[in-house]
Amino acid sequence: LASTYNNLASMLRSLGKDGEAVSFYRQSLAISENLTKTFPYEPEYRQDLATTCNSFANLLRVLNKLDLALELYQRAIAIREKLARDFTAVPEYRKDLAASHTGLGQLLRKQDKPSEAEGSYRKAQSILMALAAEFPTVANYSDSLASSHNNLANLLADRNKAEDAFEQYRQAAKIRERLVAEYPAIPEYKIDLAGVYANSAIKLYEGD
Repeated sequence: LASTYNNLASMLRSLGKDGEAVSFYRQSLAISENLTKTFPYEPEYRQDLATTCNSFANLLRVLNKLDLALELYQRAIAIREKLARDFTAVPEYRKDLAASHTGLGQLLRKQDKPSEAEGSYRKAQSILMALAAEFPTVANYSDSLASSHNNLANLLADRNKAEDAFEQYRQAAKIRERLVAEYPAIPEYKIDLAGVYANSAIKLYEGD
């Protein structure tokens, strides 16, 4: 039932009905919280709770309800950190943890806290670098790592750290070029590569 509410909220978001999605995330959150209290050692329920916290936080960030979004990101991170420690053989827990750090970084950037945002982005990047190195044939991990380089590059460029920013863009491009070469039938990789080129070109132009 919690998953159904969560899916309904996601569907409403995809339809541009963010306001209507809020109530479904709240219902999913309430059920997941009850499940984790009743069955505190069931990892699936903890993971579901973290997923709802993270998804709800993403929505609240868009709606500019930043204090509650911050609280939910922090809850998601706390749950996912423990899952990653307790179940080291499940790499998806680490990937999800990186996603929560990224979301928190985006929130902090929106709150005009660039230094703290950079710290969150770097935590996400560190996790994804380890995953991509451990599982080099899992394209999803490399793709997420490239995104982390791009996110950090954009932030560094805004902070007038041009040299560091372009190094991050180079790393993102390097990974995406490899993904395009290895998976030519996946157009999203080509689009994302073009995005990295565009971002770096825009920042270079603005810097001049």
